[in-house]
Amino acid sequence: MKVVHLFPVMKFGGAPIVVLNLIKDDKNNIHIVISKKDDIELSKEFEKYSNKLYNIDTLSVSFESILQVISVLYREKPDIIHAHGKGGAFYTFIASFILLKPAKIIYTFHGFNNKFSGIKSFIYKLFEKSFSFFVDKYIAVSNTEKIKVIESNFYNKNKICVIPNGVSIEKKELSFDKLIVLKKYDYNIVTLSRISPQKDLETMLFSFKEIVAKSDKNVGLHILGGYIENDKEYAQKIYSICDSLNLKNNVEFWADTPFASSYLHYFDLYWSTALWEGLPTAIIEAMMQKVPVVATSCVGNIDLVNENTGVLTPMKDPTEISKIIIEFFQNNHYVSSVENAYNFVNKNFTAEVYTNNILGLYHEVLNENSTIR
Repeated sequence: MKVVHLFPVMKFGGAPIVVLNLIKDDKNNIHIVISKKDDIELSKEFEKYSNKLYNIDTLSVSFESILQVISVLYREKPDIIHAHGKGGAFYTFIASFILLKPAKIIYTFHGFNNKFSGIKSFIYKLFEKSFSFFVDKYIAVSNTEKIKVIESNFYNKNKICVIPNGVSIEKKELSFDKLIVLKKYDYNIVTLSRISPQKDLETMLFSFKEIVAKSDKNVGLHILGGYIENDKEYAQKIYSICDSLNLKNNVEFWADTPFASSYLHYFDLYWSTALWEGLPTAIIEAMMQKVPVVATSCVGNIDLVNENTGVLTPMKDPTEISKIIIEFFQNNHYVSSVENAYNFVNKNFTAEVYTNNILGLYHEVLNENSTIR
């Protein structure tokens, strides 16, 4: 079986990590990757484990990239094209239209959300409706994402299944200079967050300002993640807010950090203020390393965090969030939730579980008359 995976960019995050874990685990099939190289270390991993890697800029829309993707799919003749996220879906749609659907198509949302308005929203809905004629199976990565997808009325609900993201953890040692940074603080909070509106780091910073003011501890907030070019303006806004709140002595921007999840065990608390998710791999990774989790009650987060596995907060409410986190500092009730969370994610969200589920789906969509390469 030959599978082509199409996602926008090789940056540490949900879709690339899930694909990487799959191609590491599955040695019996051919996995080809089409994506834009970005993070050097992650790109090396894909070069090492994929059968073929095509460095094509699918992060933005260009005629050159469209032609390159069409050429690759025509030449490789895959059994399955697996599109990850909107970027992967767009290029898969164009190529499928030109090549008259050259393979079975699976589309994983990785955070379903129509964030557009006006004419952009109309175009997006038109695209999703048109693409639906080519898609054989949709994958929602959480139960709440599936509900949201069905409620949108864009899709045939009989084509939608749930396969949660799966991750694996390899703990790494921090460099000496990073250890010095952590030792500056009594309590270290971490978030693995691309700097984008989805993660709502504005609320995080305003809430953290109140935490610093009211806590009797010297608290550090560590934001592990950079930004893509499309979010550059938002990133500058976040840096400006941090300066205006006089938080420079307590907030550490680590930028893009290779294998950032491997260092989560050094931190005291994992924090998410996301407005929506598919199924956040970072929260799974924190739970696997027995780091307590506080997260907003958004789609995706609530599939992982509840009263037994962590603490949920409202969205876009800095004052209430700060109260919850300060109370969290002062109580040890989270000890049992850490153990519960650890057992929960290791039972349901490992890379092995994901690999078994996704390979089962691949074989399901290939009908009996398909010639598997």
